[in-house]
Amino acid sequence: MTQQRLSQVITELESEFHIQIFYRTPRGILLTPNGQIFVEKIQHILEEIYDLRKVCLIMLLVSYCEIF
Repeated sequence: MTQQRLSQVITELESEFHIQIFYRTPRGILLTPNGQIFVEKIQHILEEIYDLRKVCLIMLLVSYCEIF
């Protein structure tokens, strides 16, 4: 992902959730307090999605093995 696309995605997230995730400075970016909460929550959600994918793969393999 390019830096331009990443900036665009962040801006879209901030707009969609009506929060400022980062403070933008001439030296870079810093998480806002709301941004810190957002990152903590989204990390939890992404972990759950990853776990769900693993469970689905296991179910698929089990059902495949039952056929044979």
